[in-house]
Amino acid sequence: MKNKYGQMLRKIVAMSLLFILCLPNVTYVYADNREESSEEMIASDDLIEIASVEALVELAESCKMDAYSIDKRIELKSNLNLAGIEFAGIPYFNGVFDGNGYTITVSMGEKGSQYGLFRYVGEWGIVSDLNVIIKMVPEGSQEEIGGIVGVNYGTIRNCSVSGMICGVDTVGGIAGLNCPTGQIIGCHANATVMATDNTGGIVGKNEGIISDCISAASVNIEELETVMDLGGIDIGTMNFTQTVVTRNNMGGIAGCSDGIIKSCTNTGIIGYAHTGYNVGGIVGTQNGIVLECVNEGSVYGRKDVGGIVGQAEPYVESEYLSEQIEQTERDINRINRTMDSLSDSLEQNSEETKEYADALAVQFESTSGSLSDRLEQMEDAVPNDNAEAQKCMDNINAAMDKIEEIQNKEGSLTQADITEIQKQMQIIEENTARLEEITKEETKDSLDDLDKEATNQSNQSQNNMQGLFDSIKKSTDTITNGIDAITSQTETLINHLEDSTAVIRGEEDFIVDVSSIKNVAEMDGVISNCVNNGFVEGDLNVGGIAGTMNLEYGDDPEENLDVSGDMDIATRSEVNDVIIDSLNYGTIDGKKSFVGAIVGYQEFGYLYRCEGYGHVNANTGNYVGGIAGMSGGTIEKSYAMLDLNGQDYIGGIVGEGASVIDCFSVVKINTDGERIGSIAGFLEENGSVKRNYFVKDGFDAIDDISYLGIAEPMAYNEMMQKEGMPEGFTQVQVAFEVEDELICETTVPYGSSLTEADFPEVAEKEGHYVVWPEKSVYTDICNNLTIVAEYVPWVQSIAAGTENEEKPVFIAVGEFYEGTELHILPVEAGFPITIEGMNVIYNHDWTILSEREKSFEKVEGHFYVPASVEGEVSVWIESEGGWVAVPTTMDGSYVVAEIPYEAAFAVVETAPDMTGTYVTIAGIAVVLILVISIVFIHNKRKKKAK
Repeated sequence: MKNKYGQMLRKIVAMSLLFILCLPNVTYVYADNREESSEEMIASDDLIEIASVEALVELAESCKMDAYSIDKRIELKSNLNLAGIEFAGIPYFNGVFDGNGYTITVSMGEKGSQYGLFRYVGEWGIVSDLNVIIKMVPEGSQEEIGGIVGVNYGTIRNCSVSGMICGVDTVGGIAGLNCPTGQIIGCHANATVMATDNTGGIVGKNEGIISDCISAASVNIEELETVMDLGGIDIGTMNFTQTVVTRNNMGGIAGCSDGIIKSCTNTGIIGYAHTGYNVGGIVGTQNGIVLECVNEGSVYGRKDVGGIVGQAEPYVESEYLSEQIEQTERDINRINRTMDSLSDSLEQNSEETKEYADALAVQFESTSGSLSDRLEQMEDAVPNDNAEAQKCMDNINAAMDKIEEIQNKEGSLTQADITEIQKQMQIIEENTARLEEITKEETKDSLDDLDKEATNQSNQSQNNMQGLFDSIKKSTDTITNGIDAITSQTETLINHLEDSTAVIRGEEDFIVDVSSIKNVAEMDGVISNCVNNGFVEGDLNVGGIAGTMNLEYGDDPEENLDVSGDMDIATRSEVNDVIIDSLNYGTIDGKKSFVGAIVGYQEFGYLYRCEGYGHVNANTGNYVGGIAGMSGGTIEKSYAMLDLNGQDYIGGIVGEGASVIDCFSVVKINTDGERIGSIAGFLEENGSVKRNYFVKDGFDAIDDISYLGIAEPMAYNEMMQKEGMPEGFTQVQVAFEVEDELICETTVPYGSSLTEADFPEVAEKEGHYVVWPEKSVYTDICNNLTIVAEYVPWVQSIAAGTENEEKPVFIAVGEFYEGTELHILPVEAGFPITIEGMNVIYNHDWTILSEREKSFEKVEGHFYVPASVEGEVSVWIESEGGWVAVPTTMDGSYVVAEIPYEAAFAVVETAPDMTGTYVTIAGIAVVLILVISIVFIHNKRKKKAK
């Protein structure tokens, strides 16, 4: 039997070694060595006070030795301005730096990387309560640049940065790189931060912890051109190695992160329209953990643009086939050890059994002459009428014969042979135990008849017999347990070999999506309890929480990769990518395809208890969803109450998806395209779809068809009786806009009404007034609503006239609503003043009629003067004291006067006063007579003189 097991083992080992030699040798190592740094662990015996620029420069010089600052406490005692001072930062700090709320102002332009006010903060270093105003524009490689620190291994707490920080890669307002042991807590950034890769308002790249930080930083908000001046800094002179279109990984808090970002808020503008990849209000790319973060800022980009995360990469646990091979080797070695142990036990038990049998033979030989005789005597001692004992012996003999038959067969033992041996050994064990009891009883009766002199020998014989039975039982147990162990280990080995060969043959997925609620607590790749209120705009893969949930690799950022079929056959990976309990209220605007209130493009992963509100638009694209635009993963217990706009593949929960479970939608879909549904536009056949409900507003559930138990219509009131319905479903969002600018947003109860009195005040615009839509009363509001106001130019003049005149008789000049009319009527009593030479051209009552009320105190009136009028024209108005003349000016054929609103007026011609004319003529005559007289006298004198 031992040889049979050895033969089987050798075959397994040989096959496994052949399998090992046929595969590449690949090694995968992952380490997470995150530790915490605390101020209590740093001694502060040496106190250094910094109250001058010189003292700070001296500290920087001393910190060129990395160990200098250990056990030292630095306290800033005043504001410091390093203008005009050559300062390259504090090289390496590993003590405590207490800023005491003071500010350091500095300008740095060193050549190289890892720069900030501190170049490195060590694992035990703490920088706290420090404000920095910085202009950081380095030269050279420009990597890992930050306002406080270039590379952080320690703790940065309650610090703030403003100014400008520029670089190429891994650039942040507070830190360039936050290492696994690094913590950035309670910090604030309000700077302009610019780079081409990994750019963040707080941190460029995060591997540690960022907590309770607020960023109002502007991150990559300008398009980089050859020459662009920002605050006196010529960005065109910087050594950028990439073009604008390849900007990657930018976020309000971090550019990229595989660490933890918790309780952070962004209010700054992130990105530039239609430029850059992986752009997020909190983080550009992440496969760590993002918890309880809020984005209030606008987010812009080209592709993979999200209100919280641009690209939500999954946490990946890769299993290389080399590991499978190592596991197979371990399985074989374990079988070897079990076989060796079994063989040793069998040999040991066989020797022990032989000793008992020999002792019995010697003892029985002295009384009966031979062992066989004594055994026959013992067998004879068992009464023939003891059928149970005889049956036990028969069972044992039959079992032994069966085992011997299996042992003697040709070839290796099969699994069926091993199973049969186990079965027969169990029979032997059970019957031997029972025979032991029977033998004790019969042997005792037989031994009572022996001579007293043989009592001791008989007792020892009985002991040897007992030992023989114990040995047999022990051997049986050892064999049974050993076979059980070998069977289990062989099954494990076979499973591992089958897994490996399945991967090679392409029979199993290279990537296994294990995203679930359980793994939220056990793995990274989680976004939880986040809220986006900001406007998000991109071209492809645009979402309120995440632009995309996918692995990123390859050289073409424009391509959405299907990773399920492109992995190296040397690996098989488990991925975890979860968005849970996250809400979007912002407007999500995609130029092309894959746009969703929670995620634009979900290659895999798990969306759980997410809520989508607001508006989701794909201007010229497809795949639009109230939760996800496109989903290959699972969407469960999620809720959508919003407006959707797009072309084709539009769904209240998902445009095109796989698994949709226990979801609810109350959506309004605006399209005339195909594949439209209040739950999904289209669903894959191999997905899981059940227990979804919607309030119908034009389209049924899936591709405009509803299915019982899968996706059904439901009245709103009935839906709200369902357990766990979110508060957001009780309200409808109403937005007020003017000229594409949001004035304000409010919520109203579902089904309620609005009047124009509820509309907000709009800022005045010179020469214009505000017009709200004609529908002044909005009733039964059951969907999100945007009410758009319009600036309309004032009507500058209105006119009225008579049929007998070519021109209007009366023109009122001012600011009038469109459609306002001027009406005039003759004054019934007429103009009561009669003066010689005064002629009333016309007089009227008048009024202004408009659908919208507007009060006037005075109006500039233009009154037509017919060409036939030769006299002076005056304007009279009726007042409480009677008719009075008002000041006038002439404007062409009109006389202009300012008159009170609705005061009756009269336009009067007065005959010319000729007195002046007569005096003038008389004067001219006198002058002529004098001239003639003078000439006559002059001529007369001239003649007399001759």
